[in-house]
Amino acid sequence: MAYDVAAILKIVGSSLDDAALAAKRMVATSLDDVGTSAKVATAKSAGVVIDDTAAMPQYAHGLSPERELPVVAKITLLSLLNKAILIPLALALSVWAPWSIPPLLALGGAFLCFEGVEGIIEKFWGGVHESADETNLSPAEAEKARVSNAAKTDFVLSAEIVVISLSTMAAAPLAQKALALVLAGFLMTVGVYGVVAVIVKMDDVGLAFVKRGVATGNGSLQKAGVGIVSMMPAVLTGLAYLGTVAMLAVGGGILGHHVPGIEAIAHAGGAFAGVIELALGTLLGGVAGGVLVAIAHLFKRRH
Repeated sequence: MAYDVAAILKIVGSSLDDAALAAKRMVATSLDDVGTSAKVATAKSAGVVIDDTAAMPQYAHGLSPERELPVVAKITLLSLLNKAILIPLALALSVWAPWSIPPLLALGGAFLCFEGVEGIIEKFWGGVHESADETNLSPAEAEKARVSNAAKTDFVLSAEIVVISLSTMAAAPLAQKALALVLAGFLMTVGVYGVVAVIVKMDDVGLAFVKRGVATGNGSLQKAGVGIVSMMPAVLTGLAYLGTVAMLAVGGGILGHHVPGIEAIAHAGGAFAGVIELALGTLLGGVAGGVLVAIAHLFKRRH
């Protein structure tokens, strides 16, 4: 009898070990799937991420040095809040209204094209910045306005990121989608605003180099500091142009999926298919954005 009990316990123990091993493998596989989905989502959203990175430094740059990083931190938290709102909404749509994802993606792409062309018009023919009214505001009010405007811009871009990311994992289980979106959203937010923080503090780094160089008599350090400070306006301008091109490329690329023949033309380019697809997407984005801007301006004139 004792032998039978021992045998049963041995079998039970072996079964538990097998179950634990199977569960461990399942968890590992699930985490691998989540990581893979997050990686693909991040890659597909790269254009919007670049646009986000290029658009955000303007909201913190030019403030008093001691307020730049706190403002970036506030915008980062609001960006995470935006994604905390958008991810559940996107998941709900994927379950109860999956047909709505492609139209939403197309609408977002059209909006990016519109914003891109508006940006080009503003850069080359002038326009009124949202920050133009800051002269009538106190420093605290101006900071609050910048954070608010940044959060609104981030909400639109975050919506694009979430929808694009979700479109890359249509066949995945709901739990995998949720975890992958949270992981990708968190990593992209930290990455974007980490880079933004570095960009807005680079002029302070340059000034620190200059002061250190003067204090120690190190001419090379002083020249490096002057170089950093003098190049920052060009860097910020370059980022603004990069963000505009990224808007057109991403928006046009999204719309291109609904235009027959675009993908076939790109794939006919062989090794240059990626470059051709990017160029066609940017061109389509410019045309679509131009049409939308013209319609918007006509509507404003009539009203």
